[in-house]
Amino acid sequence: MERFVLFFRGGTESPSEDGLPQWLSSLKDRGILLEAASLTRDGKRVFPDRVQEFVFDIEEHARGFSIIKTDNLAEAESLARSCPILSTGGNVTIRPMAEN
Repeated sequence: MERFVLFFRGGTESPSEDGLPQWLSSLKDRGILLEAASLTRDGKRVFPDRVQEFVFDIEEHARGFSIIKTDNLAEAESLARSCPILSTGGNVTIRPMAEN
């Protein structure tokens, strides 16, 4: 099994409105979801010569992430295509995790 991080961007500002919590719960019940978390709107961006306040833009920055395990990238993509955030104008980025 491979692990992937799914980053959720855009969609509605309320996860309860877009069905994301229910979708993640179904993945957990099926043994696919390893971890999930929402991200706050604040933070810092660190550069070699400065630190700046993080500016939140709902369309560009991840509002949350999950870590899933699937057989391969194609299966992770299939799961991402079923994410309800897509129906509210959002998108999902899939990133494979490196093995330690």
